[in-house]
Amino acid sequence: MTDLGGGRIRIDYGTTTAPSDNGLVYTMRQTTRDTAAGFVWESSDVTVRRIAARYLHGFGIVGQFSENITFDHNEFRTDPTTGRTTSAFADMIQLSGVRGKVTITNNVFDGPQDDPINIHGTYLQVTQRLAPDTLVLSYMHNETAGFPQYHPGDQVEFVEKRTMAAVAGGTATVLSVDGPSGQDHDKSLTTMTVTFDRPVPDVVTAGGYVAENTTYTPSARIAGNVFRNVPTRGILVTTRRPVVIENNVFDAMSMASVYISSDAYQWYESGPVRDVRIRHNTFLRPSGPVIFVDPTNQVLDPATPVHQGIHIEQNEFRIGNVELVSAKSVRGLTFVGNDVRRLDRDQLLAVRADDPCPTVGATTRLSAFAIKAPHSSSLFSLHGASDVLIRDNQYDNGLNLRADLDATQADQVTVEGDDIRFGQDNVLPVVQEPRFRSSEPRVLKVAPDGTATALAAGSAEVTAVVRTETGKLVSRPLTMTVGGDPASPACSRTTFVSDMPFTAESNGWGPVERDMSNGEQGGGDGNPLQIRGTRYDKGLGVHAPSSVSVLLDGRYERFVSQVGLDDEGGGNGSVAFEVVADGKVIATTPVMTGSDPARTIDVDVASVQELTLRVTDGGDGNSYDHADWADAHLVPTG
Repeated sequence: MTDLGGGRIRIDYGTTTAPSDNGLVYTMRQTTRDTAAGFVWESSDVTVRRIAARYLHGFGIVGQFSENITFDHNEFRTDPTTGRTTSAFADMIQLSGVRGKVTITNNVFDGPQDDPINIHGTYLQVTQRLAPDTLVLSYMHNETAGFPQYHPGDQVEFVEKRTMAAVAGGTATVLSVDGPSGQDHDKSLTTMTVTFDRPVPDVVTAGGYVAENTTYTPSARIAGNVFRNVPTRGILVTTRRPVVIENNVFDAMSMASVYISSDAYQWYESGPVRDVRIRHNTFLRPSGPVIFVDPTNQVLDPATPVHQGIHIEQNEFRIGNVELVSAKSVRGLTFVGNDVRRLDRDQLLAVRADDPCPTVGATTRLSAFAIKAPHSSSLFSLHGASDVLIRDNQYDNGLNLRADLDATQADQVTVEGDDIRFGQDNVLPVVQEPRFRSSEPRVLKVAPDGTATALAAGSAEVTAVVRTETGKLVSRPLTMTVGGDPASPACSRTTFVSDMPFTAESNGWGPVERDMSNGEQGGGDGNPLQIRGTRYDKGLGVHAPSSVSVLLDGRYERFVSQVGLDDEGGGNGSVAFEVVADGKVIATTPVMTGSDPARTIDVDVASVQELTLRVTDGGDGNSYDHADWADAHLVPTG
């Protein structure tokens, strides 16, 4: 990398392979997070209100050994006029070892490179016993040093690292501390000698145990906030006092939206939770698991859980194919009264007519089918959990109502009103008992069972409606023309592959897209299909390696498509196309590049039962391999 001056740099690549980062935005920063924008230290009753934090070099606001901190109506996001995409390079709010009440309400957290909110204590490892009542304790993470961790009079709890369980009789009061002060460098910045009011149990030995200051653990209320464009977690919280997370909107978290850990192996962020209420929140486009409980205990014993009392109630989840809840070492987990919907529910259904242009007086048959596959991910995974309740939730069609149990007894999981199955798939069908309706009943009368009767010349839009636990699913409309010209394109019985249900699909980047380019990893995020400047209304947008299968049942004569690299690849990429009929390759293309014009595939599929469309990477990796099966359609027999 060479600085050319004037705000420009030159990047030289180490190979001749075309870079695969077209469209990505790069940010540069110092990796040492040496200065927080705000530091709350040994303070009480602090309120931060109505600030606009547009660009934070490191942490936003750090709070340590303080009491009663409030953040209200603040904006942590970039100024859109600057062109910046990153508002912070570390946590926006990190509260480490505070007490009293933490209140975080009505804020916007948008575009950090780490967690918007992190509330925790700090585990110090026991590294030496100087006397029965005196220990040497050490900070273990290389970014944690220099500040005191205990005051005389503070309560301390000792915890075994392997089990993360509190030591029996292992609480004590601090009498004196000799260690870092936060004011000078005369003493070690990472170790301190602490004397307690009683002998520490003999089992507490160097290397295997940690200590937490339980005096400095807060209650927390996090409400009315918006979290957007976060590449990490939304909220991290580990405190033994009550926590309420309510009325927030989480949009596009790249990891868990709510993460509860308790970590004595990496970051050493303490401690257990005892009463967490996650309620009335909206989770949009989340990554999975949406709620993640993952302490670092190496020994998993449901009889001695790390966490207790986590209640997930009356939230709205709008999800892709992800897990809802993964919970480890927790007793008293409830998931009650939540609404779980597919993110793509408005794109799930389509309607097919045996004859899209019936003559007056004729009848034709309508059918509804799914144009998106059911989800395969389990909704729940429970590891060493007990006293679990899943009750009275509403689930969309096409979800997998499965719970995977690990070191969790089935009799410890109560399910009421939900058809959750343990260790086996229970995929709700996308299409269940469809009903049909016509926009013009005087032109086309549609019976609920799908029989359409042509009454008068004209056009009508037909839709299918499927009822689900979470509300109606409505199909995309199908336009039918009574008395239309059978030779016209609108009356053609040609079937587009993008209007057919897939029997199987796989894709190299995000889902297969219908009637749009592949785009990015989300469903429905593509662009109009376009090959060398020519746009196509119908087709499939895929990314190598890709495979899509549809059922033909011997009803078609020919398969026809224009194929090539989509223009969204910027002229890059290389792929090859294959058509497979009942397991036999019947058509291929040579390797095509992003500069090649579209090729026509026109192949006989008479008597074929299943057709598979494959795209390979051309043998040189799959960078930029956004490929289109444009205008892909089937000509019916006869």
